[in-house]
Amino acid sequence: MSPAPTLAPVVSLSPPVLDALIVGAGFSGMGMAIQLLRLGIRNILMVDKATEPGGAGLRRAAPGTAADSRTGAYSFEPRPPEQALQDYARHVAGHYGLRERMRLQTPVTQARFGESEEVWQVRLASGEIRCTRLLILATGDLPPPALPGLADFAGKILQAGDWDHDYPLEGRQAVVLGDSADAVRLIPVIAPRVRHLTVFQHTPPWVMPPLSPAVRAAFRHWADAPDTLRQALHHRTLEALCRLHLRAHMRQVAVVAGARRRAAQAATRVSPSAAGFSPPHQTGFQTGST
Repeated sequence: MSPAPTLAPVVSLSPPVLDALIVGAGFSGMGMAIQLLRLGIRNILMVDKATEPGGAGLRRAAPGTAADSRTGAYSFEPRPPEQALQDYARHVAGHYGLRERMRLQTPVTQARFGESEEVWQVRLASGEIRCTRLLILATGDLPPPALPGLADFAGKILQAGDWDHDYPLEGRQAVVLGDSADAVRLIPVIAPRVRHLTVFQHTPPWVMPPLSPAVRAAFRHWADAPDTLRQALHHRTLEALCRLHLRAHMRQVAVVAGARRRAAQAATRVSPSAAGFSPPHQTGFQTGST
């Protein structure tokens, strides 16, 4: 593979130097752009390789993980419960004047900081070079896992944030590495489809059942309570919900007791389940530790 072309020093200010260039038109990138506009910084450009605003999580998310947030993404712009997350992203982009500052289907291939000019040179996939005083990376994509021997693995490797929806899972043996919020949502969806599923986890998290709109409304009302009271109520209520959910999905008492002890060590890690976490006693499902 030939090396990437080297960016030449800045020799002109045409097109004009941007105040800020944001790589990524997801919720992080849009949130940053909105704050810059509020500060009066209007000479900004947003670039994203996608065809729509909203970020990687809305493009190729794993089954069950796309609707990760059921509340509004921004506290200053609540999202109606019935509004799809992609529609909400389009609304935010239009309402706050971001659309005219976005260039979609525009990947970034290289960036270089010119110390003498004190500007960033950013090369786009088209070959165009834009100069900016501030470069903000809001890509959100996680890099592929770097595991010894992974390059020699002959099977299919899927990532929660870069899922191949055309790949058939039926009748295959599958291994899930990790027990993050994505895993909690992903496992119940793919477990009935694969022939055998093994999950490797480091520390079991608390897993919450799906919450009704009334319960979610009660949680929102706690925002008006004093900090110490709110934190105490929030922690105790979440723990009680997680314990009930654990008992409902684990039939063996000894397994429940062990899981409770391990989960107590990671009580700050709470993952809401969209479809109900798959119980370990389910046929073809087993857990391991990393």
